[in-house]
Amino acid sequence: MNIVTLKTFLTVVELGNLNKAAERLNVTQSTVSARLDALEETLGHRLLVRSRRGAQMTKAGFALQRHAENIVQTWERGRRAVELPAEFQATVSISCEHDLWEGHVETWLNDIMSQNPFLAVEVWPGARVEIEAWLSSGLIDAAVTREPIAGEAIATRWFEQDELIHVRAAHSRRSVKFITVDHGPEFRRRFIQGNRTSRLTFGTGGNRWALDQMLIGKFSGYLPRRMVTPYLESGRLIRLKHSPSYRIESHLSWRATSAEDHPWLADETLQLVSNQA
Repeated sequence: MNIVTLKTFLTVVELGNLNKAAERLNVTQSTVSARLDALEETLGHRLLVRSRRGAQMTKAGFALQRHAENIVQTWERGRRAVELPAEFQATVSISCEHDLWEGHVETWLNDIMSQNPFLAVEVWPGARVEIEAWLSSGLIDAAVTREPIAGEAIATRWFEQDELIHVRAAHSRRSVKFITVDHGPEFRRRFIQGNRTSRLTFGTGGNRWALDQMLIGKFSGYLPRRMVTPYLESGRLIRLKHSPSYRIESHLSWRATSAEDHPWLADETLQLVSNQA
């Protein structure tokens, strides 16, 4: 088993068709079939049910998929580290939940890069469940999430505080419908339960979509101050001052081994909580 066969398997899974996978990989269909045969023979299980209609994963295929993705991604990361351009001395991989990038993790990383001019940075946006798996498997060095990530040889500290404020378009009616965005577990505990019914709800990561709907003038809702400040200053949005604001925290979690190469992850000016087993 090698990286090429795993990449072939994942490409077939993604496209659902051996012909399309062959075109993507720039090889013949017989080569794709041979690689899959070799992989199945090595593992002793059938991974795909292949037919003229396409390819469907078996139970064993589903079991392999996540691990194959981790292996391929780890390989690619290692290859990039080896091929690091001469002007850089190190690389670090950071992940964050989608809504935490704009004006939040973005600002922090810009400061980090200005203080470390020879550092190359990879950013992986994702959902909480993905990020936790990436950090635990070593695919990333650190992650910023609403809730801290615990695990063996993983440490975490408070990262930043977000203020959520109630806004609507300046031209909208006072009786505009309410829109809810899921800003994470803390916000759900403090606001969503027992509060008003929403006409429209966005899950985690829906800040930008919710903002677009508010700018049209159909809805009001809670968004991070860091995101809406330009619109408040330009007069496109107004804050509903009779509504309370909510403060929610984010946390930085990192692998202990990563802090050896990147000590700025464990900033001693902030309280550090160890989760090492």
